[in-house]
Amino acid sequence: MTLKPIYAKYDHLEGAWTWGLAPDDFMRIQAGYACGECLEEFSHHVKVCPVCKNPVVPSFAPTPEEWK
Repeated sequence: MTLKPIYAKYDHLEGAWTWGLAPDDFMRIQAGYACGECLEEFSHHVKVCPVCKNPVVPSFAPTPEEWK
């Protein structure tokens, strides 16, 4: 099963998607039960996504200075 974003935007400069997720889905990614890249869900905790082969580790960009 795949998570369903409530917001999605593709950044052509970065070549990556920005996902907006429901709180429960976001927590699944943080806990290692879903992939933050391809949004695939897992029945157990994994370290590498079997679908897209990316590490299943939460990674967050630093908070921009203008937001502080």
